[in-house]
Formats: sequence, C-alpha cells, structure tokens
Amino acid sequence: MGKKDIRTIPVPRRATVLLLVLISLIMIAFIAFLSGRAYYREPVTPARIVASIISYDRTGAARANVLASFATVIANALFFIPFGVLAFLSLDSANRRRSITYALVACVGVTFALCLNVWQQFLPTRITGWIDMIWNTAGALVGAVAGHLRKSVRVRFE
Repeated sequence: MGKKDIRTIPVPRRATVLLLVLISLIMIAFIAFLSGRAYYREPVTPARIVASIISYDRTGAARANVLASFATVIANALFFIPFGVLAFLSLDSANRRRSITYALVACVGVTFALCLNVWQQFLPTRITGWIDMIWNTAGALVGAVAGHLRKSVRVRFE
C-alpha cells in the first residue's frame, strides 16, 4: 500500500472575505449585546501588568490582581484572533511579501478596533477602552501568525 495523495480543497478568496465580514459583524453584535451589561472600569496598560507581576507576593490578593489584569488582556486578544486569521488569509498573495501582509493585517486590525471604540462612544456603556486597541492589534497579529501557519503547514489524517 502506497501513500495516499493529499487532497487540497481550494477556498475562493471571496469566501474568506465574506467570512471576515461575517466575523466582524458578529463582533459588532457581541459588543452591542454587552452594552449595558458589562462595564469598562480602568485601562490595563503594559506598565500596569509589569507592575502587578513585579509586586506579586503569592498572596491571594496579589494573585487575584495579576489574574484580573491578564483576564482583560487575554479576552481582548482572543476577541481579535479569528479576525486576524481571516484578514491574513484574505490579504495574503503570492506576489506580496509576508511582512507586508502582516503590516496590512495590523493596520486593518487597528482600524477596525478604532472604529469599534469610536462606535462605543454612542452606546449606553463602554465595553472596552482606548488602550484595548493594543491588545486587539496583538490578537489580530497572533491570528495572522495562525493564518500564516495554516498556509504553511499541511495536516494529513490517516
């Protein structure tokens, strides 16, 4: 018995772009749904995270502070990972350098996060703050890396 051929299923770029638009609309709907139910308290800056790690003293209060700081960062990054994957797959092409594609994904991620933040000014309550755009962009870039890995790694089940 020889090895089986790897079967590739091509997905048209317009289907990927359509999925990107759908994910974006779901993200907007999620924020609209949470408005009035969840509240933005204080910004989680990189300096605040470093300070909470430095002052970590293994007590329950310190652990809760570090976890609370990381929870919002992780949530903001995870929120944008699917967006980053689909943006990378939509923008990547054979005649464009990968670094350009990553820069485009970062620009699109920042622009979308900025639009979401401006839109939240008109909602009853904010869900995220301006500093969260850093974490949203980081999530979009992690998604771009995942999209790049998806394009470069072939998985075969036997």
